Amino acid sequence: MKRTLIIVGLLLVLVAMWWLLRQEPLGLPSQEKAAPKEPAKVAAALPPLTPEQKQQQTQTNPEKLAGFKAAFATPINLYGRVIDQHGDPVASANVEYSILSFENRPKGQLSSRADGTFQITGHRGASIAVWVSKDGYRRLPGVDGEVGSDHRFAFGSKHPPASSPQEPIVFTLQKPGVIEPLIHVEERNYRLPRDGSPTEIELHPGGNSAHRVVLRCWNKELEPRPQTEPRYDWRLEITAPGGGITERKDIMAFEAPETGYEPKAIIDMPVEAKPSWSRSAQRSYFIRFADNVFARVNVEMIAGGDHFVVWESHLNPKTGSRNLDTDPAQR
Repeated sequence: MKRTLIIVGLLLVLVAMWWLLRQEPLGLPSQEKAAPKEPAKVAAALPPLTPEQKQQQTQTNPEKLAGFKAAFATPINLYGRVIDQHGDPVASANVEYSILSFENRPKGQLSSRADGTFQITGHRGASIAVWVSKDGYRRLPGVDGEVGSDHRFAFGSKHPPASSPQEPIVFTLQKPGVIEPLIHVEERNYRLPRDGSPTEIELHPGGNSAHRVVLRCWNKELEPRPQTEPRYDWRLEITAPGGGITERKDIMAFEAPETGYEPKAIIDMPVEAKPSWSRSAQRSYFIRFADNVFARVNVEMIAGGDHFVVWESHLNPKTGSRNLDTDPAQR
């Protein structure tokens, strides 16, 4: 009897537990059941292109296509003449050219005649690039649209270049003067103090110590400044003790001037130098020393990061000679 009551009791407990598990959680009315999640919205697919739209996408503008074909089919007839800096003709100059055309950039090479003239004719293309050179001569860069020793001519443009045997396009090479032995200090890096302490560079290493320059730099790159201000003040001064210095503005000038020298050359880059401010600067100078010896130097100041100057110089040890020319083959 007692055993039967125990079994009945266990069954009642199990039934009660089953009944409780079926009920809603306490405190959550049935109407507040979580709503079933809506299916994620999928972007509607774009309608397929109509045949007309496909044709518009693949069809090239007929006018543009015709203009493109016409540009590459432009006749190229170029007449040129090679002279030196004095206006004298340069015979047997090497003339190289490359044409931009449908024929995979045809290239060619020829020589100028005794009067310096040459012609490139019988080709078609959009443009032609021409280079002239000759052993013993320097090539000149084109500046402000000038031809110099090479140039690219756009024949397929609205304003193609005009040339003829009577009015050829002029290319220029520089014939060096008398070559005198120069003392060359090859390009080298010099670290400079940032506080204006002097750094000396010898232009005649192992020779006359009077031929030296002094560099001083003031740099505020490491001083505190707003994070929004990338600029900082820096300044470089170059002096030749007892002598003078002047800027060499024409990179193809190889004779030092007689006059116009100043006690120092200054590259000043204050924060206010907007928009021309830069962490670096390149200059070229002529120097006249106290004993009337001349030199030319190339300077590049790197005033950011490692902070150093790149220096190269040529000095003519012959007193009074302003000739600072070099053999083009050795440059």
